Amino acid sequence: MRRVVQFESFWPHPDSRKAMRRMAVFLLILALVQLAAWLLPAWPDSKGVPGYLLLHTLMETTSIVISMMVFVVGWNSHSRALSGNIILLACVFFSVGLLDFSHTMSYVGMPDYISPNDAQKQLNFWLSARVLAALALLLVAVREGKPLRFKASRYLIFGGLIIFALIINWAVVYHQAWFPDTFIPGRGLTPFKKDVEYVLVAINLATAAILFEKMRRPQPFNVAYLFGAVCTLAMSEYFFTLYTTMVGSYNVLGHIYKTIAYVMIYRAIVVEVIEEPYNELLQTQRHLSLSLEASRQAEQDILQLANFDVLTGLPNRLLFKDRVEQAITQAKRNNTHLALLFSDLDHFKDINDTLGHQVGDQLLIAVSKRLKSAVRDVDTPSRMGGDEFMLLLPTIDASGAALAADKLLESLANPYMIGQSEVVLTPSIGIAMFPEDGEDFETLYRHADTAMYSVKQHGRNSYHFFTQEMQSQTIRTVKIENALRRAIERDELRLHYQPQLDISGKRVVGLEALLRWQHPELGNISPSEFVPIAEKSGQIVKIGEWVLRTAVRQLKTLFERGAARMTMAVNLSAVQFRHYDLPGLISQILEQARLPPQYLELELTESVAMDDPERAIHVMDDLYRRGVCMSIDDFGTGYSSLNYLKKFKIYKLKIDQSFVRDITTDENDKAIVAAIILMSHSLGFQTIAEGVETAEQLAFLRECGCDEIQGYYFSKPLPAEKLLEFVNKFSLRQKVS
Repeated sequence: MRRVVQFESFWPHPDSRKAMRRMAVFLLILALVQLAAWLLPAWPDSKGVPGYLLLHTLMETTSIVISMMVFVVGWNSHSRALSGNIILLACVFFSVGLLDFSHTMSYVGMPDYISPNDAQKQLNFWLSARVLAALALLLVAVREGKPLRFKASRYLIFGGLIIFALIINWAVVYHQAWFPDTFIPGRGLTPFKKDVEYVLVAINLATAAILFEKMRRPQPFNVAYLFGAVCTLAMSEYFFTLYTTMVGSYNVLGHIYKTIAYVMIYRAIVVEVIEEPYNELLQTQRHLSLSLEASRQAEQDILQLANFDVLTGLPNRLLFKDRVEQAITQAKRNNTHLALLFSDLDHFKDINDTLGHQVGDQLLIAVSKRLKSAVRDVDTPSRMGGDEFMLLLPTIDASGAALAADKLLESLANPYMIGQSEVVLTPSIGIAMFPEDGEDFETLYRHADTAMYSVKQHGRNSYHFFTQEMQSQTIRTVKIENALRRAIERDELRLHYQPQLDISGKRVVGLEALLRWQHPELGNISPSEFVPIAEKSGQIVKIGEWVLRTAVRQLKTLFERGAARMTMAVNLSAVQFRHYDLPGLISQILEQARLPPQYLELELTESVAMDDPERAIHVMDDLYRRGVCMSIDDFGTGYSSLNYLKKFKIYKLKIDQSFVRDITTDENDKAIVAAIILMSHSLGFQTIAEGVETAEQLAFLRECGCDEIQGYYFSKPLPAEKLLEFVNKFSLRQKVS
């Protein structure tokens, strides 16, 4: 593994790896050709190459043209962020091209170039061009690929290199004696010439090493082509150390390798200045095309999300509203009717709570499919959210809407198979008609919703058309709900207390706290009206706590004023009983009032206790351990299990007044009351009968063995200020008797 890591760190960076592989293969081929040329004993260098002057002129002309192309491409690059090395190479190769031109024109056999042509003259131009190119490539390798600092820098570099080329031309043409000998006819290259070529080989190899090292990191220019160019120039210079005649084959190969190197340098410039930006442009174009496609898909997804329900695929409220408004416009134009059906699934929360939300979601999908299959193609089913669905039925009258509702009731009531579970549920449907019940979406929606809740209040699994009476009731319900939110703050709530007496009727054993509300505008509002609203809106917890605190304080006040010991009975709603810390709240209220817990009696209706009997047992046990008394209110009106009843930590059953009312005339009521008292005593419970209004009722209850009584026969519910007087009156009677 360590060797692999070391090799990876030695090899070029992935950005350059692919190009470097191709370049390595090409360089290997050039090196093998050079090795073969060096090893072949019969290589005809000394004999010369026929037509060499023309061949030399063509090769040098090609080199000059490539040099000028390097200059043109590099100089005319307009990117300010382009590497300064591109400008440097462009300017250098313009000067190299000028020197190569002078070298070509000074070759023996060409017309005299200002001064007489000879081998010494053309080699001086040659070496000047080679040294300039080698040093420039070394500088490019060493220099960081940053842009030139000043805009005028390119002109200074260009001007300096032109001056350099002109100076070399002047010196070679007019002062050739200043230069050492490089070639002696009949003897070949001088040691100076060979040494210079070896130095050029060394410079090019050093440049190649630096470039290879740079390729291990990302580079802002095409290093692979420059690496190949300097390696090829090194091989070219080595050829120029081998020839013995100016027109031999080594000279030809040296020129060919030099031309190849120039082509590589041009390729590096073109790739950097033209191909790379063009490829980036193509890549950007491809990315842009993909982005546009993704944007179109995203736009479609957004439209889908914006207009359709994610779970069922039905139109959502936004799209449904739009379609209703279009249908209303069409109905107005054609003087036709339409119907909005608001459907809510009955007891859907119970399915989520018992079977889980995944089953609930699958059930909603199944319901949506039945909705679509149960309506016409022109109708629009929609999911409003949760378990609420709406349907738009255009061009339909009330009788047609009723038929559609019947069809929906029948379709949705059929059992559903969700996995291994068979689920049965029913809808409650409210119907609002256009134009009778409204002429815009919001009004029709609100009225259909009102009609649906009317179905909920009257037993569910049916449909109701909207009526103005429903609207009036809804308006009153909203007023009550809003007013109730500040009823405690505005001191509008009161407690009245109805005495509870022993069966003899001589001793007050308890009081039941009864809530009253006197609103300044709505007047006296019955608890049977505002308590359900408080439960539905969640306000019952706050109101119930206020009732508990007020009732406990009132009993403590009675005790402090000398009243005999008695219990205070307070009704608990289902919402209160489900409060996460009801026992803790009760203990806190008792401690703050400094009232012993045995004087507080909490009344729980039979239906609330049996809704979740296991939890009821847990809460009752907790309250029992705290010393609080519990009783079952309205006993006989629900469905109690004797098995659970004996497990409840209660001490009293309250016989509902609906049984007491007719016990003197109805044999069934007599039997029921007698049975409740007998059963209660057998389980160790006391009994109290509420709604006692006549002496005959009292006599029958005494005969059956009822323990306590409560009703108008002794007292109606009393305000707090009259309680002490009533309690003391019965205490005095007891003392007298």
